[in-house]
Amino acid sequence: MKDHKYSWFKIMHASGFGARSMYYIYSQLKVNGHSISDFFHFPEKDIQELFPDLGKGLLSRAKFENLIKLDDSILSKSYDDLRESGTDIITVDDKIYPKIVLKKLGSDAPLVLFCKGHLSLLNSKSVAIVGSRNANEQTINFTKDIAIEFVKRGYNIVSGNAKGTDRAAHSAALESNGTTTMVLPEGFDNSVYDNGDNQTLVISQFLPQTTFRGSFAMTRNKLLVALSEATVVITSGPERDERGKMSGTFDAARSTLHMNIPLYVVSPMMFEISPTGNREIISLGAKEIFKEKSLVSKRKIKSSQLLTTWIQA
Repeated sequence: MKDHKYSWFKIMHASGFGARSMYYIYSQLKVNGHSISDFFHFPEKDIQELFPDLGKGLLSRAKFENLIKLDDSILSKSYDDLRESGTDIITVDDKIYPKIVLKKLGSDAPLVLFCKGHLSLLNSKSVAIVGSRNANEQTINFTKDIAIEFVKRGYNIVSGNAKGTDRAAHSAALESNGTTTMVLPEGFDNSVYDNGDNQTLVISQFLPQTTFRGSFAMTRNKLLVALSEATVVITSGPERDERGKMSGTFDAARSTLHMNIPLYVVSPMMFEISPTGNREIISLGAKEIFKEKSLVSKRKIKSSQLLTTWIQA
């Protein structure tokens, strides 16, 4: 056995062990005064006594025998290769793990974060900027102006690495000599991202080989907003489209409200084509910004001229 990081890495590879079962193991270890490094040293009898719910009920797929089947020689090499590739594995037991994430997400907090880049950004003063993938030129420019203004005020920009709004916020922050955190909905091996010449922290809560799924994007959204002091929605589609598909931006907004994190939404009046989801999100309790009627005729005004008051507030 190598260390606590490897122990979590190993459990993540066990069939049937997901976020719920991992958090159960973590909480039971904590209650009984143990660490994850002790886990694979317990005799089977002790495992059954300390973790009576494994393999039962909601944890029915998390069976002890699946842990026994793991091949240490293969996993150990995979772990070493990962570390040598420049990937840092930050676990809930590490001092730099963002405690705000544990506070905001509770049992939904990922116990392992795979990271590349500027690790100090895990605990930086950050704001999340989210919006639609299919962003027009006006939306892109608006996003960039807002990101730049936050950078000027010392904020790190958090985004989801999707095309459109996310990448516009990311690139604008870097061009302004700011920093960014990109939170991925898949593993490192299946993602394309710009590490920003060490101005960026890239985070994934998924094993490197994990491929994208819509549900992973929703899971990612919770981490994205939990890392931030506020979320700004530029544009959003409706909660669900005509096919019933959930809007990722809308989901991030709901998660922000659920965690009692300040949520700001750009007024639909500021766009030539009014975003259908913005008004819905505002009705849920988000603060509408740039809503003054006198600004309606000034839709082409630089957003940086409008930001000072609400950012400082």
